[in-house]
Parts: sequence; structure tokens; C-alpha cells
Amino acid sequence: TLKRKLKQSYIPLRGIWCSDSTYHITLHKIKSGQGNIAANKDDILLHHLCRSDHDKRVFFCGERGIGKSHLFQNIARRWMNGEILQDYILIYLQLDYVPKDSNILEEILTKLRYKISEEAFQTLHNDLTSKKSIVMLDGINNWSRLSITSSSLHNVYKHNPTVEELLDPKVSKYEKMEIWVTSDNNELFRENTTRVKLQGFNKQQMKDFFGMEMHGKMWKILKVVEGIRQRPAAETPVQKMLDNFNKHQNIYDNPDRTVSPLIARLFQSVYLNTNGSSSMTTIIFLNFFEEGKTVPFITQSTNFDILACLLEVGTKDKEEYELYARKLQMRKLVFRQSTSGYYKEAILILLKTLNETSVNLDSLEIYDDEPFRLLSYLPKVENLVEFYNPRFSEYPHCIQIANTNTIRVRKIKSSS
Repeated sequence: TLKRKLKQSYIPLRGIWCSDSTYHITLHKIKSGQGNIAANKDDILLHHLCRSDHDKRVFFCGERGIGKSHLFQNIARRWMNGEILQDYILIYLQLDYVPKDSNILEEILTKLRYKISEEAFQTLHNDLTSKKSIVMLDGINNWSRLSITSSSLHNVYKHNPTVEELLDPKVSKYEKMEIWVTSDNNELFRENTTRVKLQGFNKQQMKDFFGMEMHGKMWKILKVVEGIRQRPAAETPVQKMLDNFNKHQNIYDNPDRTVSPLIARLFQSVYLNTNGSSSMTTIIFLNFFEEGKTVPFITQSTNFDILACLLEVGTKDKEEYELYARKLQMRKLVFRQSTSGYYKEAILILLKTLNETSVNLDSLEIYDDEPFRLLSYLPKVENLVEFYNPRFSEYPHCIQIANTNTIRVRKIKSSS
């Protein structure tokens, strides 16, 4: 029953698609120390992580935009579909929404929309005690930033570990539970922990990515990628996120070099927004983050989905993020990629930041997203907030509308 309910909770992830990436695994073996393994397929990664001779805590690290959250969501989706890890109970928690003091049992029951009771606590406790489980805690560096509630820590199971205590190797409440954690900070959990460093796409994986995303136009965009050879040196923190791409731009000469998935998506986005013009794509990409021109260019192209992602991974701190976000004052924002997990949280963070920094928008359009998920974070919008083809798969316990916006829900037919 627990497995079935968990799989139902992962239904919103069914649209996730994630190509294989490249990983460096440092296994912390209980009896024989450490061992280093390279993997270029997700199934190989999972095979090594499910061995019984390594530590029960696994730390996934890598630069922002390298695909850590996407990997976790894809693992949850494949588990939901019965493809992998069927002898485990798989629990995926986005730490953005989780209070730091939350009881792990209470957090799981809330995720499953169970009524909190002593009986529910006991049943879940028994399942986690008797069966193998993997708890995936996604985004320790973003912990609780989107949480609008605090844990009630019901007295009935207050002695049970909090989500934060699960990270402590001295806490071993559930002997059959493995803890997997993602973070941008590579320096965390240096001792006695198995580590997985995500390294991005190799040559073939990038071809596979463009093949799935671009279909028959794959060879065109690959030709443009090969044509990019130089660009001015990075001078601002936002510009530096392009370094990964440019350091490895001759990926076709060295199959061991890798490219960030976000940079590949950025390149695809620029290519599509220039209607497939090779020369325009090259010019725009090489000068994309010239100081003062990034946000104006993206707002003119109305590609706000990719802007949300770039601001998320390309700014060095909250202050710089807010500086760029203020450039959207009185703009018309349109988000068309809300169904993609890759963009979903980045869009939410952008809307939340606009609200907190009192940036007013002219109008806001959001396609194929869940209105209830967004109402607490909407900035002030002078004209309409329009939800096109809204989805209603998730209902929170309470809804708070951040501003007195005029909201309209509209259904439009697909062009196909």
C-alpha cells in the first residue's frame, strides 16, 4: 500500500525525460575503504549504488545546472513505472518545501496526503523498519526556501528522527534505509560517505540529447556547436556559467570531455529562438552574457523559461539574483515550459523573488501548470494573470494568494 501511494504521488513526474549522463563514483566501502568507478549510464550508476558493501549515505554533487534534481526525478519516475529498484521503497523529497525541523514520518505522510494519526505513524514506521528503502533528499543548499509551513512535530512520534537528523551517520533509526542527498557544495560530507560527482554530457550523450529534443534537426544544431571556437573571457559571475561549455567546446575531438546539460538546453533554446539561423545563434551565444545585455535580450525574445533557469544557476548569491530580477519591472512574462521539471522550480523561485522585491509586472501568462502551487508566490501584476490549460493534480492543505491579482483560467486546444 505504501509503495502504491508513493507511486501515485510521483505521477506529476511522468513527463520527465532525462538522457544518460557521466558520473564519477567514489564508493566508501564498509570493509575495504574507497573505490573509484566511472559510469556513463544511469543503470550502471544504480547498479553500483545498490551494492551491499558500501555506506548507506550517498552524496550527489556537481555544479548548478548539471542535472542533479533531474536525475533524482527521473529515478523516481522510473521507479513509479516499475522499471528499477522494485525491491526498495523509494521516497523523493524536494527540500525546498521541507521545514528543517520536520519529522521524517510526518513529512512522508503529508506527501501521501494521509491524515496524521498514531496509527498512520505506526504503520509507516513498521514499513521503514522491515523493508529496504531509499530516501532521496534533493537540494540541501536550498533547504526550506519555499516552505510556507513549519513542522507540527506531533507528540505521538516526536522522538522519531527529523529529516535533518537523517543526514547524521550517528543516527541509525532505520537500519535498512539509504539516504541520498544532492548539493551544489562539493565540500559537504567529505568523510565516510559514498560520493557521486555529476560531470554532464559526453559526446554521444549530447548527440542523444539533441536527437530527442530536436528530432530531424539534430545535425544542424551539432554543426553550429562545432562552429563555436572563441568568445571573450568571462568577467561577471553570470558569464562564468558558460565556461563549462567553452572549455570543452572541442568535445568532438575528445570524447572524454563533457558539457553541462543546462548549457546544452541554453544552446538549443537560442537556436530555436533564432529560427535555426546558424550565424545568429553563434553571434548571440558568444555574446549572450555581455554585461547589461542578458536580461534585455531574453525579455525581447520572450524566452522567460530559460531566463528563470539561468538566473537560478548563473548568479553567485541572492543579492545578485535580485539585481537581475528587478530588470523585469513592468514586463509581460510568459512561461510556456511549466510542465517540465527542469524549469518548474526555477520559475517558482523567480515569481517568489519578484514578489519579495516588490517588482510589479504588466501581465503574466503561465501554460500547463498547477495554479494552486503558484498562488502563494505570485508578484503584483497590474493586468491579468492567465493560466492556460491548468492542471489540478496536486491540492495543498491550504492556499494563500500572495497578491490581489485578477486571475483568469483559459483552455486552448493544441495546434496538433
